[in-house]
Amino acid sequence: MSILDRIRAQRFIFILVSTVLVALVLFLYVAVFTDANFSAGMEPPESIQTAPNEEPISNLNEPDYSYNLTTISILGSCTPASMLGSTSYGTFNEALAQNGSTYFLRNLTELFKTDDFTLASCNAVLSDREELTPQENASEWYLGGSSNAKVFTDGYVDGLVLECPRTANYGTGGYSDTKASLESAGLVWSDIGRAIYKEIDGLKIAFYCGKLSEKNVLGMISWTENAVLKNDFVIIYLTDTEEGHLPSADKKSVFRSFIDAGADVVVGTNGINIQPVESYGDGFIAYSLGALIDGASRYPDPYTAILQVNIRSDKGEIVSTSYEVSPYQTYSENKPWQPTEIKDAEEMSKLNSFIRGDRATPHD
Repeated sequence: MSILDRIRAQRFIFILVSTVLVALVLFLYVAVFTDANFSAGMEPPESIQTAPNEEPISNLNEPDYSYNLTTISILGSCTPASMLGSTSYGTFNEALAQNGSTYFLRNLTELFKTDDFTLASCNAVLSDREELTPQENASEWYLGGSSNAKVFTDGYVDGLVLECPRTANYGTGGYSDTKASLESAGLVWSDIGRAIYKEIDGLKIAFYCGKLSEKNVLGMISWTENAVLKNDFVIIYLTDTEEGHLPSADKKSVFRSFIDAGADVVVGTNGINIQPVESYGDGFIAYSLGALIDGASRYPDPYTAILQVNIRSDKGEIVSTSYEVSPYQTYSENKPWQPTEIKDAEEMSKLNSFIRGDRATPHD
């Protein structure tokens, strides 16, 4: 064999041996590294399972819970007081002294705890002034101490409407004391001269109230037309003394005029009876939510209603609005002035039918 052939043979053997050694090292490295990762909880790529029909993240739709949900609860009339401030047996003030302020709304507190704002009306004077005298031209003088405001705070009510028939029956002194009692309890209030403004989840929400009277309506419509320019949602609360379960034609016309002016929701209470609701134009109307608590009687009309307004928004823009009206029983023989849930299915069916406007009365 020539020297050239010998060199070629040696080179071939060297290359072959080197190739085998490199292959062996690579095999050992991969085997050891993969096993170490597997023992640490990292599966080899071929064992990882992808979800069937999984889409890239960039193609996923926005989840339903991406919007903000703002819930406002609106209640009927509340008279947390007794005639002439009496504390005799069977009166509201006596029940408050015996049971404490948490007694009255205890069945509703969980509902009001979880909403964003709860609005009711205070249809009584709350004052500790001894020389307070009733107005001669009035026939009802319902009076409670300033501490009676705890009925609202302990029940998780946030704001009160004061445009009610009974709040003026002890004159300007009684009315001023009522405002002070509510403020001392941390409550906000509204009357014909003062609206409530709240900003919730980036939404500007305005609440305004007044009595259903010819002298108030035009001014309230003007306020509404201005309010819708500066607020995202406008709620009007009206009180009246119209009795009966069906609103009159005049009442319906006035309530609808506020929706025509731009209001989103118009709510009423005559302090006695519930009345039907309706969708009108771009808004919603509840003609009367009745009396939630009526210290004037242990046996008032048996039904009241609560309206919950649910506003869905995204970055301060309203996406949708829905409304839920729930009837409640106002009293029981053993627990007066304590609204409770109605559990009888047939009774609830009749009430819901009435609220929709399909029945003339909620009663049999």
